[in-house]
Amino acid sequence: MVQIYYSSRVDKIHVKQNIDGMIHVCFGLSDKDGRYSKFTGTAILSMFENTTSKITVHLLHDNTLTQDNRNKFSIIAEHYGQIIKFYNVEEICKNEIVRLNELFKNYPKYERFTIGAIYKVLIPKSLSDDIEKVIYLDSDLVVNLDIGELWEIDLEDKPLAAVAENAFLKDGNHDEFEESLFNEGIRTVFPLCKDGYVNPEDYFNNGIMILNLKRFRENEQENLSAGIEFLAKNFKYQSFDQEIFNYCFSKNYLKLPKNYNVSVMENRAMGRMQVENRILHYIHESLNADMKDIFNDIWFSYFTQTPWFTKDTLVHLNESFRKILKQNQSSSNLFVIKMMALVAGKIRVFFMPPQIVDAVKKVFMLRDDEEIIPLENQESFNVLANSMKNSLGKKIFFIFFEGYPHLRVALINAGFVEERDFINATMFLSDAKGVSINTYELVKAM
Repeated sequence: MVQIYYSSRVDKIHVKQNIDGMIHVCFGLSDKDGRYSKFTGTAILSMFENTTSKITVHLLHDNTLTQDNRNKFSIIAEHYGQIIKFYNVEEICKNEIVRLNELFKNYPKYERFTIGAIYKVLIPKSLSDDIEKVIYLDSDLVVNLDIGELWEIDLEDKPLAAVAENAFLKDGNHDEFEESLFNEGIRTVFPLCKDGYVNPEDYFNNGIMILNLKRFRENEQENLSAGIEFLAKNFKYQSFDQEIFNYCFSKNYLKLPKNYNVSVMENRAMGRMQVENRILHYIHESLNADMKDIFNDIWFSYFTQTPWFTKDTLVHLNESFRKILKQNQSSSNLFVIKMMALVAGKIRVFFMPPQIVDAVKKVFMLRDDEEIIPLENQESFNVLANSMKNSLGKKIFFIFFEGYPHLRVALINAGFVEERDFINATMFLSDAKGVSINTYELVKAM
């Protein structure tokens, strides 16, 4: 039996041969403005490009899928000699969607999820019964490995396989800060863990899963329904489909190695720039137009091979760039006014990597007597925490850290208030000033 290992650890998962030679992969798509299909298309193309086996892509969609975008998906499949099938979930699962809409009509930000999130819970009912196993993939990713590796993993009668949020801690290359930050972050970012429904060590990301459809249909569908009912009664859990799956299966799933679901945001923040043999997940809009960044570069290397990359792409890019410049100018003016109010009567402290100190000094006109806490190692965060505790109400901390979302949660959980005690300052810098801004909106608008 072939064994796959977690780096140097002895933990292992088993694989078995693909008897019929066909790999089944499922994507979901809701595309109101017609601009999101390119992400799904890029993910599909990257998978085809790196996989030698036959693949059938099952694309679950709603009525927003245009004929033009449908044709582009078909062109990609035909070019690689692969198969793509389309499923209009609004028609196939009409009654289920009506019920879900009724259950979640008062759910905060439910419009943000719509069919684009609930297709995950409808996969067992959407695909034919002869498909007993499927890989589910989110659209905001790049498959930079042979997906056959994932397909061959034996689920061992588990309902699904996924990557735990803290899986990277298993590689033995983390430091104390990374471990403490992510363990604390898991507890605070995901309320299911904080409230004791899910062990933080077991909470998983459901953007990449292997689903045992046979078991779902025979034994697990009622459990999935129980998760839906639970969430419908507890609106404070707002990760929707991820909460449903974790509520149901966190105690009974196969844990996959981290390389099958690599958070670009986390790895970029930690300086881990490896892309080979990875499924790269661009969560939290971590994809942007900075071509000096290896994660962005590899996404664009696949995107430019898709039918969505045309001369119109460049037109949209130019138009969007002008809009963003105008919006940023307006935002910058508002920020200056707001910042003046925030710092009134307070001492400014700047927390940042040494390499951007010169740029920050110019942009924020730092005086020589203003404090800078260099972001260099674990001890830097201890210095930050102690300084904040000792100067509460007297200082305001400008944070320049790409892992800000995690740090923000930890600081709030420690009793600090965003925009009173600290602020995310990176977003107000630009390439022209020596520091990159997030240009995801440019990419999205293409």
